[in-house]
Amino acid sequence: MSTKYIPEVNDYVIWNRPNGDIDEGWVYFIADIPEVKKGFPTHNRYLTIEIGVKDKKECIYTSGKPMLHKKHHICLLCYEQCWKELVFVKRRKSQLDDTIILTAEELPVENYKQSDGNSVDMYKSQEHRYRDM
Repeated sequence: MSTKYIPEVNDYVIWNRPNGDIDEGWVYFIADIPEVKKGFPTHNRYLTIEIGVKDKKECIYTSGKPMLHKKHHICLLCYEQCWKELVFVKRRKSQLDDTIILTAEELPVENYKQSDGNSVDMYKSQEHRYRDM
């Protein structure tokens, strides 16, 4: 019996979309399971995939305090119904520590096959992509 991949924050994933687009990056945020409340709309669950990071221009707030957030994070939105298109590659310790703590090779390969049947060990980084941290 195979289990499906459930993404976690700090996983590096490849998103193979049905239209042929392929994106890759770190899972940056995963929304909580939405609570159903009478009279309020229910929203779809989603996660964001960080595909790039750029430094912000150095500045000081008008209050005189230094900047708290020093980076621009470029993220893609991926709704829960598309999570089946994500392929796990590796997992880092935290957003501040890029130490790899788990790789696809350490997982049962039959659980993490791509839609074309290839395992993630055939993964090759996209040409011209920013280097991962």
